[in-house]
Amino acid sequence: MSKKHALLSPSSSKQWLKCPLSITLIKQFPPKEETSVFAAEGTSAHELGEMALLMGVDPNKYLGHKIGDFVVDEAMIEAVNIYVDYVVSLGGTYETEIKVKINDEVYGTCDTTVVCGNTLHVIDLKYGKGVEVFAENNTQAMIYALGALKKFDNTNITEVVCTIVQPRIFGDRIKTFNISAEDLINWGKQELETGCKKALDDSCLDFEIGEWCKFCKTKAHCQGMKDKTMEITRQDFASVINKKEIVLPNITTLSGTELGRIMEFADLVEGWFKAIKETATDKIHNGEPITGYKLVKGRNNRSWANKDKAEQIYSELLGKKAYETKFRSVAQIEKELKKSKEIIQDGLVNISCNPVMAKESDKRKAITSSAEIDFAEFIKK
Repeated sequence: MSKKHALLSPSSSKQWLKCPLSITLIKQFPPKEETSVFAAEGTSAHELGEMALLMGVDPNKYLGHKIGDFVVDEAMIEAVNIYVDYVVSLGGTYETEIKVKINDEVYGTCDTTVVCGNTLHVIDLKYGKGVEVFAENNTQAMIYALGALKKFDNTNITEVVCTIVQPRIFGDRIKTFNISAEDLINWGKQELETGCKKALDDSCLDFEIGEWCKFCKTKAHCQGMKDKTMEITRQDFASVINKKEIVLPNITTLSGTELGRIMEFADLVEGWFKAIKETATDKIHNGEPITGYKLVKGRNNRSWANKDKAEQIYSELLGKKAYETKFRSVAQIEKELKKSKEIIQDGLVNISCNPVMAKESDKRKAITSSAEIDFAEFIKK
């Protein structure tokens, strides 16, 4: 049986607190319930962490074992160990997979809570590495903390520490945010309660475009996203619909300020167009015509229907030619060497790093000189 998700889920709280209209759109256009391979992998990592904490078993003992849809590999063990070691290092009384509830529409499961004297620690494991998650004013963690305070009904708690453990991210893997229990409760009574009322009010049309739109499941139906896209591309939507000539701005004539403004919303605009394509595809699948478009057979992706049987047949027929082998990566060799306390010899590794665009708030040092840019591949961050 599928797990019921809260309408106002803590994980999407930044979205519905900033944009109450998104919940109304979800009611009008219910999104498909689907999970990604990344989410499934994260679920397996969470289960490994829970078992390690509850049963006190070394995660390394699960190497090669299947948890959920994934076989535990060294990368997962290394990531989970960072999470488990942090929880244990706090030294208090911990519980995992805590069901918390603020009201009938706001509830969820907190990965781990730890009580150390007068301090409540709320720890959230983020296994993903594509988007960095920050702890400061993290509404998901704050909701979990509020729910934990309510669940434990512990009047001795005066301080709350919200922690994000993101082992596979570049940069700070463990980030914390401290807030007094009193301030957290006041936030719940003011901002959270007000945000819940707005989100559940179908007549509330308040919306705000921002980074939270990236993961919104109804952005294809959002007027605000449409308007922002037209603003960024300097188009009039009526002209687009009526097939008038579309002339995009000359990129080389844009100022630094204009480029910065466009970059701020580039990911959102790309996400909106992707959502438009997915929605159009779904409509054609359901028999609704999309003017000028049709579905056609895509590229064939072949895979073994019975891999074990195929391997038995063709390994006997082809021998070693049925397999491919390659020298392992630096990281993989390094992991193997750690077991015997060896290190990679000097001069055998090249360190390369291409420059990437980042917001000014990024903690990494900016590359400013032309020499730094030309030779950035030799700079180790």
